[in-house]
Amino acid sequence: MKTHQLIVGILGSIGCVYANAQIQINQDIAGNIEAPLAPDFSGTYISGTPVESLTYTQPDTYPFTRQGARAHASFDPIVADPQQQDDCAGESVPSVIWGGNPMAITQENGLILMRFESGDTIRQIFLDGTIPALDQEHTITGFSIGHWEGNELRIETTHLQAGVLTSRGYPMSENVRLAERYWRDPLSNNLHMELVVEDPVNYTESVTLSREFIWSDEEQVQLWNCISLGPRFAEPDIDELVRMLEGL
Repeated sequence: MKTHQLIVGILGSIGCVYANAQIQINQDIAGNIEAPLAPDFSGTYISGTPVESLTYTQPDTYPFTRQGARAHASFDPIVADPQQQDDCAGESVPSVIWGGNPMAITQENGLILMRFESGDTIRQIFLDGTIPALDQEHTITGFSIGHWEGNELRIETTHLQAGVLTSRGYPMSENVRLAERYWRDPLSNNLHMELVVEDPVNYTESVTLSREFIWSDEEQVQLWNCISLGPRFAEPDIDELVRMLEGL
């Protein structure tokens, strides 16, 4: 009986040693496994206008609320376009996404930058857990938080100034939330995107738009060396124009 108990005790001790060793091995293996690298979307893309892009999609009919329908019906591009007042005004998000100017993407630690040529518009997408402040300002590019889901980049943007979704005057309130999804074609390197708009002020349900950005190894985003001549219908300041031209 004592012999049997001794054998059981020895086997039990061996089992505990083996289990602890196995746990340590598993921990060592897990500790040595590196997290998979995030996809790299860096590069320059030719966007093209919605008219030129065969991959641009939008709803056949926008689901307006009464307020949204009134805002769209009264839209005046001359009045609404900030560049009518200032030639050098920046482009707003998401309207700039549908423009026909090149876009460059760079990825840094915890941050993605999207730079559009028009207006030298730059978006910052935070990947490091940064969140908007309680008194976060509403701007033309908003506040964007991103994360990776496999090979897809997901972005949520808030704190946008009221404006329009596209140049055709589909309205957007300052409470809008934009959810973007980007993925890259492994063969062409073209970048596909889908945008879902949540704005109960102007739409009774979510609005989905999409497009494709064409990757280019030759195109570059040029510097926005803009000269503002003031409001479109104001008398030009000839002396100021001469000074600006002399400075070029």
